[in-house]
This record gives sequence, C-alpha cells and structure tokens, in this order.
Amino acid sequence: MIFADELQVEYLKEPLGISPTNIMLRWIVAGAKKQDGYQVKAVGSKGTVFDSGLVSSTKMQCLIGSFLPKERVTVQIRLLADEKLGESKRTNFECGLEAEDWQANWINPEPTNSKWPQEAGKLLRPASYLKQSFEFIPQTDQQIRLYITSHGIYNIYLNGQRVTEAIFGPGVSQADHLLQYQTYDVRQYLKKGKNEIIISLSDGWWRGTTTFDGIQNGFGSDLALLCQLEVNGQVLIKSDQDWKASQQGPLRFADLMWGEEYDNRIQTITDWHPVLLENFPIDNIEASNCPLPKEHESFSAKLLTTPNGDQVLDFGQNLAGYVSFSLNLPSEIQITLTHGETLDQAGNFTTANFQSPKVECKQQVKFWAKSGNNNYRSTSSFFGFRYVKITGLSKIKPADFVAHAVYTDLTQTGFFECGNQMVNQLFTNALWSFKGNLVDAPTDCPTREKGLFSGDIQIFAHTALYLFNCYSVLQKTVVNQAAGQFADGCVRQIIADPRPQNKFDGAAGWCDSFELLPQAIGDRYNDYRVFERFYPQIKKWLDFVLRRAKKTRLENFGNPYKKYLVDKGMHWGEWLEPGADVYNDMKKIYLHGEPEVATAFLSLGAKALARQAARMGDQAEQESYQTIAENAKQAYRYKFLQQGELNSSRMAVYVRAIQHGLLTPKESQQAAAKLNSLVVANNYQLNTGFLSTNELCRTLSDYGYVTSAYRLLLQTACPSWLFEVVNGATTVWEQWDGVTADKDPQGSLNHYSYGAIVGWLFDSVCGINLHDGKLVIKPLPFKELKYAKAVYQSPFGKIVSSWRYLTDMQLEYVVEVPNNMTAEFVSSTEKRRVLESGEHCWVSEIQFEDSKTVSS
Repeated sequence: MIFADELQVEYLKEPLGISPTNIMLRWIVAGAKKQDGYQVKAVGSKGTVFDSGLVSSTKMQCLIGSFLPKERVTVQIRLLADEKLGESKRTNFECGLEAEDWQANWINPEPTNSKWPQEAGKLLRPASYLKQSFEFIPQTDQQIRLYITSHGIYNIYLNGQRVTEAIFGPGVSQADHLLQYQTYDVRQYLKKGKNEIIISLSDGWWRGTTTFDGIQNGFGSDLALLCQLEVNGQVLIKSDQDWKASQQGPLRFADLMWGEEYDNRIQTITDWHPVLLENFPIDNIEASNCPLPKEHESFSAKLLTTPNGDQVLDFGQNLAGYVSFSLNLPSEIQITLTHGETLDQAGNFTTANFQSPKVECKQQVKFWAKSGNNNYRSTSSFFGFRYVKITGLSKIKPADFVAHAVYTDLTQTGFFECGNQMVNQLFTNALWSFKGNLVDAPTDCPTREKGLFSGDIQIFAHTALYLFNCYSVLQKTVVNQAAGQFADGCVRQIIADPRPQNKFDGAAGWCDSFELLPQAIGDRYNDYRVFERFYPQIKKWLDFVLRRAKKTRLENFGNPYKKYLVDKGMHWGEWLEPGADVYNDMKKIYLHGEPEVATAFLSLGAKALARQAARMGDQAEQESYQTIAENAKQAYRYKFLQQGELNSSRMAVYVRAIQHGLLTPKESQQAAAKLNSLVVANNYQLNTGFLSTNELCRTLSDYGYVTSAYRLLLQTACPSWLFEVVNGATTVWEQWDGVTADKDPQGSLNHYSYGAIVGWLFDSVCGINLHDGKLVIKPLPFKELKYAKAVYQSPFGKIVSSWRYLTDMQLEYVVEVPNNMTAEFVSSTEKRRVLESGEHCWVSEIQFEDSKTVSS
C-alpha cells in the first residue's frame, strides 16, 4: 500500500522553533511505483488548520502555509494510487517566536569598567558566565522550551549538564542587521524543586578575531544574552536584571583564531555581580531554519617525534573541529595544544602555511590542570588541523586524545566509488573539505579566515547539493547575503562581514552567488521560494551591476553595447590561475577592469532573473532581463570575439564563454575544439582558476572530448587534482602546488572550491542529472576507470547509476529510479531509453564510439 516516507518540513526532520511562514512539506513515495495524488492536513495547537483536500498530482511537495508563533503542528498525509488512498503518515514541527513574543531583555554580563589584558594587539577577554535559579514543578505533558540568542557564542548548562549536542550557537549571521535564535526542548535537564541555569558567553563571530585582516569587535565590543524559558507557553524565567554574572570561570579566553585558555583549577565560579540591561534591538531576530554544528566523526592519533624534537599527534585526517582529552595530572601543570594542517619540508610541525600577514592564527589551547583527572574539550572555538603539537607533558599517550570533526548537522546524500583508488580518495578529500568548511556557514577555510567567501560556495553549490541535503545551509547563506546588502544594491563578497563597503564587494563571480545560489537550490529541489523571497533584493543587485557597467572606461567607448560591458570595479577574476602572477593580475584589473569575467556574469545573472520572472508570471520583467542578458552577451562578443572566434591562450575563457551561453552552437563547437587543443598541448594539465575549474571537464565532455576530460581527471603532475592525492592530501588545497617536494607547504590545505570536480563525477561520469523534478541519466563510461557508481539520496528518492566494463566491448549498466519518477537514459553506446521506477540492469554491446571520445 502506498504511503509517504521520509517526511520533511522545510527539509528538516521534525524541526523545532522554525519560522512560521510559508512552510513546505516534502516526502518520497514508498509502497507503490507511482503517486496519483495526495491529501495533506496540518492541525496546529492554537487552532490553525490546513487541509489540501484530495489533490490530483504527482508532486512530492506541498506548501502548507503559515502558522502561529510557538504553535505545535501535526501533519498527516495520505497518498493516492490506483484510486485508493494509502496508509496515513504523520510528522510534527513547531514554530518559533516572532519579535513581539520576546519578553526577555538583553543583558550584558561585563562590568562597564572592565580592563582586559592585551597580547600583541589582541584583547585577552575571559568568557562571561551568567546564572539564574528557579523553582520547577514537573507535571505530565509539559512543553518546555528555551529560546536563546546572544552576542558571542553561548553554551548552556542546566543543573550542571550541558544542554544539547548543538554547538557554536547562535552561529554566523550578518549580526548588524540579523540575528538568528535557537529553540531547545530542555525537559530532560530539569528536576523538581530548585534548578540553576548557567550560560557562558565568549567572543565568537560577534567580537572575536575574524577575516583575513584579523578584525576584532566587528559587530560590537560587548557580550550579551537574550533568552527565555517557557513552560506550556508561559515564561518561567527570562534574561533580566535579576541574573548574575561573573568573569571568574574556568574559560579564561576564547577566540576563533587564537584558540582557548582554560583553567581547570577553577572548579567554583566566584565574584558574581549584577548584569547590565541593554537596549539592543529585538526586531532583527528571526528563527534559524538551519541546524547548528555538532560533533560527528572521531579520530585517534599516532605520536610523532619530529626532527626538531617536538611531540606531535597525527590524527590522519585534515578536519575542522577540536581535540578532547582525559588526563590524570598533578596540579599546576600547564599544557599547550597547537593545531596545524601539515608538516614542513623537513618534517617539523608548522602553522606557517595558513598565516595572514595581518594577524596570527594561533590555533592554540592552553590548559591549566587541577590535581587528578582532567577532562576537556573546546566549547567556544574550532581549528583546522590534522596535527597537534603538545608541550607541557613529559609523557604523551596518544590514546588519551581524540579529535572530533565538527560540522553542521546535515545528512550526507551523495556517495561515489570507481575502479581508481586515487579518484576515490579525491572524492573523499572533496567530501572532507566541504565538511571542514561547514561550521555553520560554508567558509573558505577553517583556519585563518573562517569566513564565508561567496565565490567559493557559488562555485561549489552544484556539487554540495549532491553531497548533502544542504537546502537549509544554502538558504541561510542567501538570507545573510540579503541582510548585508548595501543601500546601493552592492552585495558583500564575504557573508557576515561587519566592515563598511570595500573595493572587492560586488566582485563578479563571487557576489553573483546572490542570484546563482537561489537558482541552484530551486533547480535541484524544484522549489524556488528562496529566489522568490529575495527577488526584489536580487533585482537591486543587478541594478548596481548595470550602473557600474554604464561607467565605461574610455578604452571601450567604441563598443556599441558599452552600457552592458562591466569594466569597472575590483574583482578577483580567475583567481589562482596556474602560472599567473597574482600581483600583476590585480594591477591589471585595477587599471582595466575585468570585463571578460564581469560581463559574462552579468549576462548569466540576468538570465537567472529572467527565468525567475517567468516562473512568477511577470512577462514584462522576463523580457526586460532577457534583453539585458542579450545585450551583455553582445558586449562580451564585441570585446572578445574576432570573426566569431575567441582569441585566447587561457582555458578559462573558453570554458566561461561556452558555459555562460555567450556563443552560438557552431561557435561553441569551435571553442570546445580550441579548449581541447589547449588541454592536449598542455599535456592534459589544467590551467584554470577558481571561476572555471568546476566546469572544465564538463565543458570538454559535453562537446565530445570525453577522453581529454578523463585524462585531466587522472593527471598526477602539478597542477592537477590527483597531484594532491599523490602528495598525501586528505582534503582539497587552496593552491594546486600547496605541498611540493622542493618547498614548504603554502596556502590553506582545506579549501573546498577545486573539489567541485566531484559534481562532474555525479552528473557526467555517472550521469545523474536532476533538474526541476526531471531525471536524466547520461553516463560517460571510460575503460581506464573500469567502473563507477554514484548513489544520490535526492529530494525525490534514491537514485543509483553505475557502469562496469565486463569486456572491452561490453558494458553493464545498473540504474535505480525512485518511485514516482521516470528517467531518460542517454548513452553514446546505445539508443535512448525511458526507465520506469525501480532497479534496471542490462549489458550493452558497444557498437560505436564518438571519434572525439576515443581520440583527442
């Protein structure tokens, strides 16, 4: 009998405290091959009712509307198949607060005359602790909720127990315009009679060291708490003037880049004093529809003694997180843990590769032991590391230390394997790089910046949507980008950046994440609500780019489409293109702009807006943006094409012109041929940077140069993806030559952008293409790989595509299509076929192969 399975509300399982408006229910079909309709009923605890009635539809999603703040909602769904309603399934969710529901006050725990010590320009401010006591009488069926947000990272303790596995709340946000809060069910932590809540606050993203420039006090110099504890909707306690605060707890200092100092000799917090009431805003606070990070995988270590005598733990995997330990020590012992990604050329521990010239990224934990057993794990900072140097211990037992990987609590949905173990390691490296940069926001690296560079996630979004159910993270990224938009429409290149507008804000390819992320989310989930919600702000951003384009440089005045040629502004361009001189590239952009990149992205962005206008039924705006896209295309063509051909020695230019739709079909074929010739002439080594590497292999394989694409993939000389694997990488590097035999490591060794090649493994090697609810399987078998298999737990159900060479001329295909879907199967080895839901396995006799596939 048919039923709805894997029910999700806002792409989350039974979420608590979500925004009450415009809520989406999703499911997959089980128990039958096809759904003919559905009936959804949602009943709220405050009387709100949604009833879809019986809807004739194959869609596996339903907008169930809006509910009231703090309303607990039960959703029931029955699916229709063969004119019969199937088994009823249910799920629950709960809405959070609106601004007017906050009865709490902002409270500041720090005395106004506090003077903190300073070290090399860094204020060494201790964590603050706030406490309140209250009486509690347990009864049956009590709904107990803690609503909380803060300036700085909070940790909650009820009756001595740490509340929730979630960490680093309230997370990253554009906090001068937007703060997100969390909701916790804390019933299990309460007891009859007197209870005590203690909340620690530390610098975090609010006032700690952030960005490559090492700014401090970015959003404010204070710490502050806003929380209320409710029983059955009635406030039991709230943050107010009755709370007490202290700076004399064990967490003496915490900073995202510097690390933590913890004094375990302090077992009792003293010197409690009154808090300060603050008039901070509440109307900019909204529910977080995104899970916080939590601990995931754990790793044991082996002990190394380096050539210079350091004692170093090697956890075998570069990750973002922290180390816990349990040590029996005498009192007054002080140990230091310093976290690094690699060893230098001589085999010694180093942190030099990820340092910024403007601020030191210490990544240290300093710990003072009490006499006896000492247990510790970081609570208010995280580190990018594989290696940990330990000082202060005469004898180190590796078993006493455990590394914990920390990332946003999302479900992995993409899995890949093939007959080449180096490619398998490349997939694992890309997966771990994304995990290591998913600490609440998709950062560019977990060491020196811990910042969300918009270009990185714009490049990687297509891949990310295979690897994880990351709707919530990508949506949160767009929410924060919208919150940080400047009055003139310019978009920040770094999301959650407290600084005034700077020259790289508005950078093409980076800030275009503002329209390209909503497009990618909608395309994969067949849900364009994010684009629709921020459509006015995205239009404002495009208006900014158009105004910039109208200020054409004198050298381009002859271009008849000059008003659409974006040759103004500072841009990163094709960042870190192999062989390029970064300084000279930046100088060239300063003097001449970056019209090749920026104009291409104007055209691409305008096309995205045109498509969204069409979805919203606005024909006038659709036509307007189509015209803008076409004019930008013509401006590009006039500047960069001669007699219909590109004239460049850079692979990136050909990739961009083809993928952005700036050429005619014939010109695209010619450009792909020229791109292939450049690849062959370069001995199948890539020569692309940040904005085109993700599309390089796809561009070649889409135009028939499959062998060239695979040879790029399987290349082991630098620059290449497998050069990193050969050199022992466990994550993806920022620079192609991050680790070489002839020099010390350089750059971040955990930078996920170039890991976007994994998207090609899914959509081309195994051929899984899911767009707007339509599935096409178009694999590209290659003998040297022997076999390949991708599993994708998609929003519509489990998709499997694999191929295996049985002989040189025989291929076995295995495809699994989710219930309620069909798939079009396309292959160069046979005719197209339509696959119904279920598993399909067959052997294909290879009768022919495209000449461009077998030779370059």
